Amino acid sequence: MARMVAIALHESRDLPPGLIDVNTLAAAPEYPPVLTEFTVEKPEFALHSEMRTGAAPAVERPAPGQLTGAMQKFSGTAGAGTNYVLFFENGGYLGGTRVNAEGRWQWRRVLNWPAGDHLVQVVGYHPQGVTPLSTVAFTVRDSVEPPVVLGPREGALSGARPRFSGTAAAGVTKVMVLEGGRLIASAPVAEDGTWKVTHPHDWKPGTYTVEFVSVFSAIHSRPARLTLRVHGVPEGNWIRQSVSARAACSDACDHLPFSGGR
Repeated sequence: MARMVAIALHESRDLPPGLIDVNTLAAAPEYPPVLTEFTVEKPEFALHSEMRTGAAPAVERPAPGQLTGAMQKFSGTAGAGTNYVLFFENGGYLGGTRVNAEGRWQWRRVLNWPAGDHLVQVVGYHPQGVTPLSTVAFTVRDSVEPPVVLGPREGALSGARPRFSGTAAAGVTKVMVLEGGRLIASAPVAEDGTWKVTHPHDWKPGTYTVEFVSVFSAIHSRPARLTLRVHGVPEGNWIRQSVSARAACSDACDHLPFSGGR
């Protein structure tokens, strides 16, 4: 696309000559190398072979039954001599990755996983043949529900440093707190799904709309909204204006509001 734009600009009469380097346009385009995981010949042989040797690859992530995002990374270990690990689902080859010198491997699928339940088969390859299969089941989530705010209650009065708490859906790692569209706090979610956070700064008296967003992997939920009232006399209130409308008496007096010193 960039070459096409550059050629069109080079042929344009509205640009000064020499602005586009024609030598660059004449150079052959360079393409990235083919990914190693797609250079395996007949990978289905590893899935259906009756002769197997060694130990099956061990999958550490995702954990069995784990809730994951669409870009979940796989990781684990392989036995001595295993130099490549292949991945299959429903009989189809998904990709593969090399095993490093320490016997560890990592792999992330080129395409995003569709939402739902998945069962992936993993098999290792080494010069003596292929290993037994290992499997890992996991569930991909493409959306997450907003957190539930339990405190403070909607429209409740709060002190100068509000304390927020609630619950979040399974798998949510943190809840972001926003006010006026700006991030003001972040609360980690405990194993039992609860979260809490106290804002570290004093809030001025007034009414605020606070938003709470669940974070799961790279997925953000819709915001849950809460109207909060911080007690005190807000800026611009008629009480503050009434007090500041008069100059203070310099001598002792009986005026209201009384500000003299007798």
